[in-house]
Amino acid sequence: MKKERILAIVLSLLGISVLLFPQCARMVALSGGARDTEPPHIVRSIPANGATNFAGKRLKLTFNEYVSLVNAQKEIYFTPPLRWPYGSTIQGKSLIFDINDTLKSNVTYQIYLGKAVQDLTEKNPAESNPFSFSTGASRDSGILAGSVRDALLHTPVEQVEVFLYHENSDSVVRRGFPDYMTMTDAAGNFLFSNLPEGQFKLFALKDLNTNLRYDLPNESLAFSSSPITSYASRDTTERKSAPLNLFTYTQKPLALLFSLRRRPENIQILFSAPPPERAQLSVIGFPNTTYTLEASKQGDSLTYWFHDSSILFLDTLLLTLRYQKSDSLQKLIWTQDTLHLPYKFPDLAKDSLLSARDRLADSLIRIFTLDEQKKIPAYDSLILEVSTAIKDIDATKILILQDSTPIACQVKPSATHPRRWVLYAKLQPRTQYKVKVLPAAFFDYFGRTNDETSFSFETLNPTQFATLHLALQNMPSNLVIEVLKENEKRSLVRSLVLSSGEENIDIAYLAPGNYILRFIDDRNTNGRWDEGNYWQQVQPESVRYFKDERGHTNITVRPNWEYDLRIDYLKLEE
Repeated sequence: MKKERILAIVLSLLGISVLLFPQCARMVALSGGARDTEPPHIVRSIPANGATNFAGKRLKLTFNEYVSLVNAQKEIYFTPPLRWPYGSTIQGKSLIFDINDTLKSNVTYQIYLGKAVQDLTEKNPAESNPFSFSTGASRDSGILAGSVRDALLHTPVEQVEVFLYHENSDSVVRRGFPDYMTMTDAAGNFLFSNLPEGQFKLFALKDLNTNLRYDLPNESLAFSSSPITSYASRDTTERKSAPLNLFTYTQKPLALLFSLRRRPENIQILFSAPPPERAQLSVIGFPNTTYTLEASKQGDSLTYWFHDSSILFLDTLLLTLRYQKSDSLQKLIWTQDTLHLPYKFPDLAKDSLLSARDRLADSLIRIFTLDEQKKIPAYDSLILEVSTAIKDIDATKILILQDSTPIACQVKPSATHPRRWVLYAKLQPRTQYKVKVLPAAFFDYFGRTNDETSFSFETLNPTQFATLHLALQNMPSNLVIEVLKENEKRSLVRSLVLSSGEENIDIAYLAPGNYILRFIDDRNTNGRWDEGNYWQQVQPESVRYFKDERGHTNITVRPNWEYDLRIDYLKLEE
């Protein structure tokens, strides 16, 4: 009875406390404490870090906490690389490697874990310091440092494999195996440590098939043109090698793809890539045939416009073409083919006496313009394009009109395209013009001419744009200046090919915005940047970027402003 009274009193007191303090019954989530931000680290290992005379087949790295493996085959690597796959397992807090390869004698090995080892709760990757051991009586202490950047953009490239070879032959990167390897970090930097002191072949690769060999055509690469020397780690002077310029060799092996005859008066030949030397063409049975040669902008397509009217009467053209093509080692060799190019004429059985002009598909020369209905800068010139190769021109019949009044105009053939003609005149800004081509202004080799043709165009308002005045010093003899948009892709806005010795350049009609100036040492004088070719030991063409006194590449321009820039090529960043 006494126990029941005591229990009733206790329950009453509990009820009163709930009524008086209702917030005390609120449920609160348990706190797990501060977030774990500490990465796992090795507390002991077998063998010990830095051990010598190692001859075992198993490595055991024990961490201060339980860990897991993530993407181990991609993140973890040995240097020197192992030729046979290793086994890796997690046992509690330990990472165990079982080595199936035969380790080299008297060599210092390192293991890089990357981000493969992570703690179980917050997935913090383990410390990235390499673990090392030696199979000899001492550890190597040589160091080699450098960086890898995009050859054109000069931006750092991370996660690129960098290889060292004792052998210095070109083919070792395809058939051999690197003696040492490392990876670039987010800043594009790499560091080899525990190297034997000496000279090495240095090669970087974006290894797409992870076989440590340059054997795919779309793999990006960079290389040093001469052997590079490691130095002792006790030398505290920073001695980084020159940046390696990463590029992808995009040119296909040079080959003749096809040839055809679309029109009676011309043939077209297409190559897989622009041939470095001009192909040699001759018509069998017509040794003295002449023609006008037209190359595409890329240079891989050639069109031959024949001048001889006898060609037009042939149902099939027989030609010999001597040209260069690539062999199995991507070296160019001369070869010769015989081409059979038919053309299907209309039924001419009853009209065998038709003239050459009558056999052509079009009885008139057609005229086009690249600038119709466009606004162009006042300093620019108008370009006319005709439909065939031209033998003669009457420039007095090509007029530029302002309010129906002709203005002084010069007509000159284009230096880069055989069917284009450039009209030069002193144009005024913000003005409407009309181009009139009168009949019989152009004549081709078969007696054809043109009908009357006219086009309209307008010049821009310069106050809406900016102008850059460049004063140049110490420029290379073959230089291309590119104006780029300041964006992630650095898209091309303007490209200028400089004449040798040219020192003052005006870049007008730039829309307001942010730009970058790029300078290309155009070694092969083709007016554009070219990547390298490892098999021919050709580095990418040198590129430099303008920077102001504060080290900024960005140039901000405003409408109706002019900017003066003094640029010394030797002081630009290489």
